[in-house]
Amino acid sequence: MECEVTEPSTVFVLTGHTHEWGERFSLIRTPAGTTTEETLYDVAVGEGFRDEPPLVIYPPDAPLQLEPGDRLRMRCDWFNTESEPLYYPKEMCAAPLFYYPSRGFEACFQDNGKFELLEID
Repeated sequence: MECEVTEPSTVFVLTGHTHEWGERFSLIRTPAGTTTEETLYDVAVGEGFRDEPPLVIYPPDAPLQLEPGDRLRMRCDWFNTESEPLYYPKEMCAAPLFYYPSRGFEACFQDNGKFELLEID
């Protein structure tokens, strides 16, 4: 899944998330106007990844800067041991990013490839 960054954002922590069938999680950034890919996160998923995934913590003097037009591509690989296809909420792929300035809880969905603000009660 790939999404385009729409607002400048300063990221101080990022991580990945899958459930029990996840085998690998990666997050790649392509800065706006380039074809250069930068790996931000690439983890061979193992037991415990669902509840305690490794964090990438950027130091206060060198946070990750995301600019409008940057592209983020998330990839999850799974090994399905079930007899049926896996669908959400049984399995999922997500890349939580903690950023400022806050605009609230934003998400990018596979169907439109753009970040949008979610209203959460």
